[in-house]
Amino acid sequence: RGLIDAVATGICGLGHDLFEPGTKSARAFDAYLRGLDVLLTLRSDNMRLDAPERAMEPFLEAVEVEPTFGDALTAGLSCALQAADAVSARFPAEVAIEALEAWMARFADDARIYAVAAEVLIQARRFTDALGILERGLRSVRPISRDLLRRSADCLVDLGKHEPALDVYRACEQIRHERQVLERMGALALSLGRHEEARGHYVKLLEEDPDRTDVVVRLAALEAKLGKADEMWRRTATLFTPSTCPAGPSR
Repeated sequence: RGLIDAVATGICGLGHDLFEPGTKSARAFDAYLRGLDVLLTLRSDNMRLDAPERAMEPFLEAVEVEPTFGDALTAGLSCALQAADAVSARFPAEVAIEALEAWMARFADDARIYAVAAEVLIQARRFTDALGILERGLRSVRPISRDLLRRSADCLVDLGKHEPALDVYRACEQIRHERQVLERMGALALSLGRHEEARGHYVKLLEEDPDRTDVVVRLAALEAKLGKADEMWRRTATLFTPSTCPAGPSR
């Protein structure tokens, strides 16, 4: 839901600038308003679209008439994301993908379009198709999009391709550090039997978030497996108060 909230910010919150034109074309603005009506209907629990297969048409029209109408494109992306809502079957995923394909062809350097298309496909459990979209985005968008990299790594994990996923997460970390990526790298390295590498990722994660007792336990288990008994006992000692700390191995 994070991507849905990010793209929809300012579109469905009814902020003061929601109905500022953003275009000199009356036709484009009229289509945009019709699109907002569709979007608000989709986001309502008590309303249904009469023609869900036409949900994207107003936004497609607005952007076709005025390609620089950024608000229409952003609202259209938010509308497309409603097809990623697994709870709702009122907006077919294929309708969203068809519109997004048209926008990818026209705005090939807009990372958001690839991300939204991938999200719709992921929610439909079409991981291979989603990965293909993300790879297209990574070839087209410059500078390279860390968000698309991260999403492609997640897709690789969903497809069971752990080794390439680990490589892509590593590329993400080189662009910008993220705790959740470090945690995933540790888990993937562990699944691949790379215990020393996994330990390195978890050590970095614990430096970032020293209160993560679950990471302490994972590290202690790894250190025991690696024969690092002293490190393991020092690690587990941090989990207990002096009165409850177990004795170390007898010498």
